[in-house]
Amino acid sequence: MVSIAKQNPYRIKVKQWREENGVETQEELLAACEEFMSEASGPAMCSEGCEGIEPDGTCEHGAPSLLLALGLI
Repeated sequence: MVSIAKQNPYRIKVKQWREENGVETQEELLAACEEFMSEASGPAMCSEGCEGIEPDGTCEHGAPSLLLALGLI
């Protein structure tokens, strides 16, 4: 029997996060990532809007940070 992992219902795609936060260009996304790295925290790809997540971490709902979701870490 094959086990199928459940998807996290809180997890949103980077595209959705970009649309919700007005990040339209790659340059704007890069600037946001640089800011989050310098602050050592940033948003999670979470439908609940979790913020203050460590670059290599997840929020309380199990959604990864933006940098982790982009594969930068």
